[in-house]
Amino acid sequence: MDPSAYKDITTTRGLNYYYYLSSPTDSKPVLVFVHHFPSTSYDWRYQITYFKLKGYDIIVPDMIGYGGTAKHNRPSRVQV
Repeated sequence: MDPSAYKDITTTRGLNYYYYLSSPTDSKPVLVFVHHFPSTSYDWRYQITYFKLKGYDIIVPDMIGYGGTAKHNRPSRVQV
């Protein structure tokens, strides 16, 4: 996984999300990979490499409180 493909975004609620974004090389659909508990977007590294070479756009967020994404300041408000 290319480290320069990781991005940060801050939501209107002030939560900072860290995610991997790979732009497409063909007009293929966007693939979104969501990691499980407790891990990070890095778990998808082999799939990202495979599908990136196939030309897919890929988005892989670190979920709240994991990897580079911030922890919620009010955990009782986190909903799945």
